[in-house]
Amino acid sequence: MYNESGMDNILSENLVIDCVQYSIYGDTAYILRLWLQVAYTGELTVEQEEYNASMNALRIVVKWGYKELKKVFVAPEYKRNLNLREGPRWFCTRPLCCCGMCGAA
Repeated sequence: MYNESGMDNILSENLVIDCVQYSIYGDTAYILRLWLQVAYTGELTVEQEEYNASMNALRIVVKWGYKELKKVFVAPEYKRNLNLREGPRWFCTRPLCCCGMCGAA
């Protein structure tokens, strides 16, 4: 699916900014590229183990953020148990609000 999407070409062309190669950290199922880094596997040196541990910590933080996004932006067929006038938590649902976020002001 990754090869068919054309993302390899898109990432390789767009992750060089001001002559600096940036990269994305991906799952070990992906092929190692300059623009797509993956964890080390096999017999690891101490440095490689430290690298994997530090990148794993960042992956966990990203997954937490992704979990929060999935709560707000759900697929249309997913039934949410929302009551009338409820929405994502950053929108105000008070009828006489003055913060301007809900449009009641």
